[in-house]
Amino acid sequence: MKKKLTNVVLLAMSLLSGTMYAQAPANDLCTGAINLPLTNMCVNGSNTNATNDATATTASSQYKKGVWYTFVATANSTIITLVPSDTLDPFMVVTDGCNSTSRIARDVGNAGDDEMVAITTTPGQTYYVCAGGYGSTSNDGAFCIKATSFASPANDVCANAINVPTTATCVNGTTEGNSVDFVGRKSINGFTNGSWYKITATSTSTSIIVDPADTLNVVFTVLNNCADTIGFSNASAGSTGANEALVVNTVVGQVYYVLVGAAGSDITGSGASSPSGDGAFCIKAEPFVPAVNDACANAINLTINAACTNGTTVNSTPDANSPASCGGTGKSAVWYKFTATGGSTTVRATTTDSLFDGVLSIHTRCDTASIQCGDDGLDGDEEFVTFTTIAGKVYYAKIADYAGTGSFCMAVTNSVAGLNDALPNLLIYPNPATTSLQLDGIADEKGMYVISDISGKIVLQGNLASSINIEPIAKGMYVLQLQTNQGITTKSFIKQ
Repeated sequence: MKKKLTNVVLLAMSLLSGTMYAQAPANDLCTGAINLPLTNMCVNGSNTNATNDATATTASSQYKKGVWYTFVATANSTIITLVPSDTLDPFMVVTDGCNSTSRIARDVGNAGDDEMVAITTTPGQTYYVCAGGYGSTSNDGAFCIKATSFASPANDVCANAINVPTTATCVNGTTEGNSVDFVGRKSINGFTNGSWYKITATSTSTSIIVDPADTLNVVFTVLNNCADTIGFSNASAGSTGANEALVVNTVVGQVYYVLVGAAGSDITGSGASSPSGDGAFCIKAEPFVPAVNDACANAINLTINAACTNGTTVNSTPDANSPASCGGTGKSAVWYKFTATGGSTTVRATTTDSLFDGVLSIHTRCDTASIQCGDDGLDGDEEFVTFTTIAGKVYYAKIADYAGTGSFCMAVTNSVAGLNDALPNLLIYPNPATTSLQLDGIADEKGMYVISDISGKIVLQGNLASSINIEPIAKGMYVLQLQTNQGITTKSFIKQ
């Protein structure tokens, strides 16, 4: 009786042990990966009882219970599709080796949704796929996985890169039918669906612009050669339908490679990637000729109290001589300078460009950080700074565009004694003013007044009086000129 009881206990313990310690699938580890035929035939599988895999969890801590498959590529592109049961929220991680850090992850659906990824492959090379579930629930269950290799467009691989002349001629292309590229993913987080182009440099600086269709959030990276594993310069700051542009330092005669693709939803560089809409684009290149005043050493001179000087940040390059508080660090910028006459001085950048978002900074030398910063406005708004200057000292003004490039008009004004100051005791107030400007110190002077905007255009004039109605003029900065028997007196004021 005791022996039978013992056997019953052992049997119960055995059954309990089997329940508590269920055996992991044979392909729980990469070394046990199951072969995946490239015939688009679905291979049934399950990640139930699988363990968490370091390769998958490195891509995302939410990737759970991975099991492994492997295939040998037969063409330059391969599509892998994971079809889950209704209860499984699946993910895939594709890598070129069990211990490789190069990986492409896919996780854009919900429980029951298929996951599919198209990648660039090298015929004859072995690849590995880790499949599992996402999150703490819906992370295990049955699925089937299938794969097929196919010939993608010729320039889906770097060796077949299409030539782009440096003549600003647009070469049409598309991300459709292209595959995810490991080089693109290493260069730009979320990069997918890349196609290759090449440029033979004809100058020491080359401008590269990719103009996408309205449905495509285009990104691109520039490489020295096909053997590079990561690009040395990337363009990925835009949005769907927006141009991407780069100016890169180049060696005349050297061939450079450009990988153009679509931005993915993943920004981790190792997690899921969903292209923001495949689409057409055109790519063009040309020698880059910087703006005349792109460098501080070539700053354009501004005359105080003169009409404003037109300018643009087009063909300017980034300059870092601004603190982060200016908002213009690293933005394309151009330079101006003026010799101060002392006293309160205002530097102003006005614009009629509705897309220009100016960032204005003042410097005492070309190689110093700014001493004043103007970044209060939005697109289309003017920027200005008012500060006390030292007579005879040269000041440098840098204007950048926070978002891109655009046009503007620069002016410097002040009201220093001795500069058009026939009435030295003249006071104007309030300043800034809203409805009227009061003049104190004109006594019984006869004459006229002229109010001009900073471009030099006369906006208001009349007979001299102790109070001037400024309600008719728009908000902004103006120059008031009094013409009397004593001579000319000039003051500046702001209408609010």
